[in-house]
Amino acid sequence: MEVNTIYNNILLIDDDPASIYVTKSILEKAGIGNKIFTAGNGLEGLNLLIKHCLENDCEGQDLIIVDLKMPVMDGFKFLEYYNNLEDKIKVRIKIIVLSSSVNPRDFKKTKDLGIVDYIVKPLTKREIHRLIN
Repeated sequence: MEVNTIYNNILLIDDDPASIYVTKSILEKAGIGNKIFTAGNGLEGLNLLIKHCLENDCEGQDLIIVDLKMPVMDGFKFLEYYNNLEDKIKVRIKIIVLSSSVNPRDFKKTKDLGIVDYIVKPLTKREIHRLIN
């Protein structure tokens, strides 16, 4: 299932190497991103995002896929910090939560943080449609 590139950059934030490997493989096979970057926690992801925008002027449509349960800075804290970034950084970014949690409180908290796209791990080819729409 290969499609034309939709996202300039994809930032995958997850602390589980196996999950990163599987998700990155599916994204690469789908061909929906020019470059895929990974971060092991929310703080690393936030730093990569800010650095990228400073160096590249936040050009192009980007995608962030973030896990919720991580050490150092979890996905919820990442989303809180993200929401406080300048609009020029956020304007071309779509965020999707990819988590193993099926806890209704996590769904609600994510929605309260402004994120409506929530995928329960693992990412599948079928779920890729959520990324390209």
